[in-house]
Amino acid sequence: MIKNLGFKRLIILSVVILLTAILLVSNIISYNTIKSKTIEDVNLLSSSIVSYEANKIEDWFTTKTDALNAISQKYKSNGLGDDYVTIARLMKETSGFASVFFAFDDGVTYSTAQNADWVNGVAIIERYDARKRPWYTKGKNTATLDVTDVYNARSTGLPVISVVRNIGNGVLLGNIGLEILEETVKNVNYPGSATAIMDSDGNALASNSLILKTGVNFSDIGMSDVKTGMLSERAHTTAYTLDGVDKLAFTQEITLVNGKRWYLFIGVDKSVAYAEVDEALESAVVVSAIMLAIGLFLTIFVLNIVYRPIVSLKAVVMDLSKGNGDLTRRLPVESNDDLGDISGGINAFIKNLQTLMLEIDNSSQHISESVGKLEQQATSNNQVLDAHSIETDQIAAAVEEMSATANDVASNAEEASQFTDAMNKQVSTSKVTVTSTTSTVSKLVEDVESSSKSIQDIEKDTQAITKVLNVIGEIAE
Repeated sequence: MIKNLGFKRLIILSVVILLTAILLVSNIISYNTIKSKTIEDVNLLSSSIVSYEANKIEDWFTTKTDALNAISQKYKSNGLGDDYVTIARLMKETSGFASVFFAFDDGVTYSTAQNADWVNGVAIIERYDARKRPWYTKGKNTATLDVTDVYNARSTGLPVISVVRNIGNGVLLGNIGLEILEETVKNVNYPGSATAIMDSDGNALASNSLILKTGVNFSDIGMSDVKTGMLSERAHTTAYTLDGVDKLAFTQEITLVNGKRWYLFIGVDKSVAYAEVDEALESAVVVSAIMLAIGLFLTIFVLNIVYRPIVSLKAVVMDLSKGNGDLTRRLPVESNDDLGDISGGINAFIKNLQTLMLEIDNSSQHISESVGKLEQQATSNNQVLDAHSIETDQIAAAVEEMSATANDVASNAEEASQFTDAMNKQVSTSKVTVTSTTSTVSKLVEDVESSSKSIQDIEKDTQAITKVLNVIGEIAE
């Protein structure tokens, strides 16, 4: 399948895959970096908000303790006078206490309370004896400021916490209603969060949560890890799950008095706290898609420009393969890279091929001229051969005549031989028959003359044969 894509498409596909991988990896790295940084920033911001809100509560509480402490110091220095009811009312109005009490060891108590137990701010001792109240005992046993746990105030029946101060012959008390803490919790500026003020035992003193309600302990709703983390250090962040929802708990210590502490708790969904992380992921995906589209466009555009020398090279090679190549054409060499080297090599090849073609053309012309001369020579040779053929025919005729003459000579020689034999026989006979007649001798003389003439004819024929043989020899030479 890859082979069928073609070189150009394979390059584009490779670059696209490489570009996509690079963008993917870079965006994953960027996203992880942004995620870590965002989580770190969110945690830092959340911790800062919790710290700020806790400090606000701590400062709010400090203003009350400072007011209570200042009144106690003035009392000890005899700077208050005897109108304790008026002083208590002024403290309530200026410091924001729910109620203020001056309780003395003789059982007399002055306060801002108004019910059947009180007459013009003075307690009816038979109905309300402060010396029997836990807060009075706590105040007498402490040389400095102290704070009680939550309890229901006798005068109002509402849950309160009390700040107490030993004033020597009595105890000065300022009640803080939990409704004030509830209002303080509502004013914590952390959108989408559950906020609570917790005591050191993990009980909620005030809360805006539907689950972690006032009076509910962390352990009661499966948040023991949050309690442990909260008590372990001044500021702490704990991940927890509540009702199947992943959350983050940010806690900050609120320093009170006499070693007592409250804690500000803010619980928030991770999806809310880390919403910026999801936004960063969406932004990264969108940016990646845009960058990928731009990158692909630029890649294809640049590759088409870069690929032009290869297209020119292809056109030249295809022309050469079809036999229609222009050997005077040269590829432009515009770089010193591999494509430039290839173009230069192709140009050198075409130049050498052009030179070779010119040499072949020159050689073809020489060959054509040589072939023409050879054709003329062949024509001349044909003419000579024709003449030789005629001469050969003549020689053959002469040889045939010589052969016939030789046959005649041979025939005559044979006849002469036969005649000679006969003559020899006759001579032998003549030796026997010496007594042959004169007519026989005459006839013999005639026969001898005839034989001599035949011999002369043979000699002539032999000379004729010799001449013919000489002619043949000259022709052969």
